[in-house]
Amino acid sequence: MRRKAFAKVLCLLLMLPVLGIMANAGATRYMGVTLYRSDYDYAPSVMIGDGPLIKMWWGGGTGSGDGIYYSRLTPTGWESPRLVFTRSSSGWDSRHVCDPSVIKGSFTFNGVNYSYAMYYTATYDNIGYDSHIGVAFSNDGVNWVRYGPPIISPHGDATPPTKQYGAGMCTVYNDNGTIIMIYFDSTLGGNYMVTSTDGINFGNRQKVPHPRSWEHIGDIAYSSSEGKWYICTKHGNDQEIYIYETENSSLMSTWRHTGGISSLTTGNVKNHNPGFLRDPYGNIYFEANTEYIYVYYGTGSTSPSTWNIGQSIYVRGWEFEVEGNREGWTTKNLMYDYGPSSGGSWVVYTHMLDPYFESPAIELPAENNRYIKVNIANQNTRTDGKIYFKTAQENYYDESKTVTFTCTNGGGWWTHTIDMSVNPKYTGTITGIRIDPVSEGNGAPLGIAFVRFSSTA
Repeated sequence: MRRKAFAKVLCLLLMLPVLGIMANAGATRYMGVTLYRSDYDYAPSVMIGDGPLIKMWWGGGTGSGDGIYYSRLTPTGWESPRLVFTRSSSGWDSRHVCDPSVIKGSFTFNGVNYSYAMYYTATYDNIGYDSHIGVAFSNDGVNWVRYGPPIISPHGDATPPTKQYGAGMCTVYNDNGTIIMIYFDSTLGGNYMVTSTDGINFGNRQKVPHPRSWEHIGDIAYSSSEGKWYICTKHGNDQEIYIYETENSSLMSTWRHTGGISSLTTGNVKNHNPGFLRDPYGNIYFEANTEYIYVYYGTGSTSPSTWNIGQSIYVRGWEFEVEGNREGWTTKNLMYDYGPSSGGSWVVYTHMLDPYFESPAIELPAENNRYIKVNIANQNTRTDGKIYFKTAQENYYDESKTVTFTCTNGGGWWTHTIDMSVNPKYTGTITGIRIDPVSEGNGAPLGIAFVRFSSTA
């Protein structure tokens, strides 16, 4: 049966359109290493919408201290990395410069106007103690003019004898000319927000309502369409990345833990210093049709020489709106399966036992993703649906980790909201789900339009 005829049969049977809506975010999926270099790399600041190519600045080894590199993503891959910012010959930033956060705006320094500002961590100490935050300006993102002295210093003593990191790992956002910065200060034991109207002089320090003080800030990005912030952080041991969403448009509102990146999906012990794909001013980027949010970070083994720039997607629900794009999902025990159609649904035929749709490997915090919502059209006789799940503790499917539901049949698209918490094993980190709409098909069409996670019914 040809695909076009197959789709016509389904439309005649179901007689109802599928409407795509934005889903609650929830899971992350590892997409692999996106940039390799012969030395170590980490802490990317990634920008889209400033010209035709994605731009990235990041910290990396130079053979003599850390420096800041730059590249652009072309249709054939990343351009050869360029070292665009290095340590000073003496002073507070004479050993390492790293952890860049780059934004566009209007900045004036020494009577010259600049369109880019890069905020970075620097230190004179080889281990990395007594870090401070500096700023440099540019009109092309490649040639930078250093401001000079640090603009943010540790609140307390962070000199090497104290073995204190100091202040650093900042992220910035341009709010119509007001620069919002969040940074980590080990002498204060947490992450703090400061603001500036000129990009140089910062004040009004406030501690952000961070869930765990031992996490270090990675990046922030604002979503004007949703009126909330996305935040990514790293564990102090560099092994895990956490993703949060605020409950409203204030960074001082509650942060809800909605995703994570660790060895469960990357296979690497170290996963750290993350950054979102953002627009030039720091707003979050949503990929068209899939609504993917992209996260970049350093990943590798315990040896820094293995650290490359990895990429994960933060899944806001699987909408299956791009023809042929299965978004990492697989199927089994089907007669016909042509993959998702351009109409926003994935329709199959089956007359076998246990037909199912299985997700790619994911990381999903169960505590804030209690419900799974699945939009299904079922023309089969049976209605005995079931969802299997895997966890970090039991990373395999079996009958002890399932929740049943009634998969409505007889025509039309129906959204089924399944409370996964009825199974006591639905806890910790969920690493995969498998949807069995019916236990056995009878040769009739079966379709899925979306799969979403939610904290509410």
